[in-house]
Amino acid sequence: DEAEPLLNKAYAQNNRFGPVLNNLGHLYLKRGEFEKSYKFFTLASEQKDNSDPSIAYIARITILRDHYRNTKEANRLARIAVAQSPSVHQLHVLLARTEYELGNTKSAISILEKLYERTGDAGVYRLIERMRRAEVIN
Repeated sequence: DEAEPLLNKAYAQNNRFGPVLNNLGHLYLKRGEFEKSYKFFTLASEQKDNSDPSIAYIARITILRDHYRNTKEANRLARIAVAQSPSVHQLHVLLARTEYELGNTKSAISILEKLYERTGDAGVYRLIERMRRAEVIN
């Protein structure tokens, strides 16, 4: 990727600049280099100058859930992310999904119901209904 040399140069000049760290995280994620990607997203989410740390949190949670299959750590991180960026709807959905995957269906549904009340998002409503149906079946 032609952006990599420029990103690495920017990183060498300032290894704490959130946007560069986010972009390096995305670069390595696209390549399937999950350890490097996670490292850069972790650094990005810790930077004060990162205009949108939620991007880094979403990526980290997704890597933990989907690649490393570490739902418990993804849940812990999702709780931190929601507390820091409560207006980012995707973080609430990720928190609810990790709650559900950990067997906390009532908590997952509660998180989604609150999100649905604020947003009216039909996708959130469908997710609530799927979780409710699965709870009845089980």
